[in-house]
Amino acid sequence: MTHLVISQTWLREGQQHVDAYVALVEQYDEFLRAQPGFVSRRLVRSLEHPNHVIHLREFDDVASYEMMTQIPEYRAQIEALSAHVDAAAYPDGAVPREFGEIIFESEPAES
Repeated sequence: MTHLVISQTWLREGQQHVDAYVALVEQYDEFLRAQPGFVSRRLVRSLEHPNHVIHLREFDDVASYEMMTQIPEYRAQIEALSAHVDAAAYPDGAVPREFGEIIFESEPAES
């Protein structure tokens, strides 16, 4: 059974921040794929709030994710991404990250 790491992010106003953020996420992909326990990830952009993005990262277990967060390259990536984040836009009580256990997953629909 795999685990999901869900992070909510609110970006600064302006398409340039969205574009720069996505470019940094793409550049970081090789590092992430090389981490033990990594399975997959998606970056989802809200249709209602275009500056709101949701990270969905799947790992074999939470410990694998937490070990990755201790690597200096990971911390440098977060720092680079933070330049495009609007910390004041986070709703009261927003949790920076949440862990979940995938307990059901449907098969992709046939085309």
